[in-house]
Amino acid sequence: MRSKAKRISSRQFKDLVYQNLARFAGALSAPVRLELLDLLCQSERTGEVLAALTNSSVANVSHHLQTLKGAGLVESRRAGKYIFYSATSSGMKCWASLAQTGEESLPELRLAVHDFFFDIETSEEISIQELSKKARKGEIIVIDVRPQEEYDTWHVPGALNLPMEELDAKLTSLPSGKRIMAYCRGPYCVLSREAVMRLRAKGFQACRVALDLVAQRSSLEHSE
Repeated sequence: MRSKAKRISSRQFKDLVYQNLARFAGALSAPVRLELLDLLCQSERTGEVLAALTNSSVANVSHHLQTLKGAGLVESRRAGKYIFYSATSSGMKCWASLAQTGEESLPELRLAVHDFFFDIETSEEISIQELSKKARKGEIIVIDVRPQEEYDTWHVPGALNLPMEELDAKLTSLPSGKRIMAYCRGPYCVLSREAVMRLRAKGFQACRVALDLVAQRSSLEHSE
């Protein structure tokens, strides 16, 4: 028979709660860990690939991944000699909430976003459902400019995958008379800005969609 755990005092309980929450918050205190979490919200990747994407060493990335894993934000699986990492459901919710709260709270962040994207027409108020509906009706062309592995993991239904490295070669496949809406990883992703600039230079009517893909995906999956 299992013995009863010794009841701790109210003070000890509060200390335990805040110590654990502080440890959790500490996992989000390094910029590189936030970038890793953002990338892993898109698709699973190995430590080697993450190191290349973040211009970091494999050893440094591995250390940060263990911190994120210890906080329950990242999980891993082994396939042969490789270890693949991905964001947990909690990790996706945490990243989406952090990004939204940060922009609401920090004028410097809002200004940085405005200054970087001010010269590109941006469609802010649109949901994944609405975007998908317009694409399927043929009213617009929606393009996902993320790498194929991210598109394959999850994408807006009806969107075409045109990764940045393939965009120029596939421009002839796009109808010139329709409005093109481009999205990538989220409101801070720079790929959609570059895509829109290339499309406009070729005479296409294009705009960027500041779609919070992680937040909306998480919301949709939890409502199913």
